[in-house]
Amino acid sequence: MIKVYKFVNSKTFTYTWFVISFLLLFLTSWKGYAGFTWLFILTFLDSFSDIWLEHWYSLGISRKLTAYNCLANLLGIIVQLSYGLYGGAVTSMVGFLLLSHKTFLWNDKKDGEISHLKKQEITITTVGIFIGLIVLGILYCTLFKGEQPIWLISLNGLLFVLGTGGRILLINGKTESQLIYVAREFVDLAVLISMISLQITNDSLWIRLSSILSSMIILFKSNVNWLHYANDKNKQKVI
Repeated sequence: MIKVYKFVNSKTFTYTWFVISFLLLFLTSWKGYAGFTWLFILTFLDSFSDIWLEHWYSLGISRKLTAYNCLANLLGIIVQLSYGLYGGAVTSMVGFLLLSHKTFLWNDKKDGEISHLKKQEITITTVGIFIGLIVLGILYCTLFKGEQPIWLISLNGLLFVLGTGGRILLINGKTESQLIYVAREFVDLAVLISMISLQITNDSLWIRLSSILSSMIILFKSNVNWLHYANDKNKQKVI
């Protein structure tokens, strides 16, 4: 395990991941380019910020990071609503509220530490997901009824559950959040491929593919690091 930890934190791994991530971003930007529109620009910036966020989160969590993530979520809301990714949009809305609350009430004495999930924290996570599902259901039934097939709506719902559950655990420094985010990326990939194949969204959505693929790589590093920090309290990393 120590060898794996050293490998994922080596300059070779980090620089290789950055090169692959930005190469994918530019390739998918070229693939999805349909004019220099505001949506293309916002999608590019959203994916660009995701790359940096994933890198920083792989090293731990801090108040500065949650504050920056608040801004990234606002951008994500606009982009995902534009593409009809309502599950992702609601996830970003809930995420913005959670991150804002965490940023303003950050406690240096207890926040920022990586640890394993405790039983009593499962209740908080479940309540947050349940409330969000109600909001998501209202949006689909009132604003977006009939726009997407039921199986795609179900995937968006699953995307929301994983995204919100993972976000609640992430900002509280729980190692299990990283495993949930791995599952979320696979669901996100399924949603993206479905929407492109059904031709019910803008071609610029191809740019999101780079973010998903690079996430799958860096989440391996995140899982290794967070487990390492949780199991060795003396090696918590400050970012």
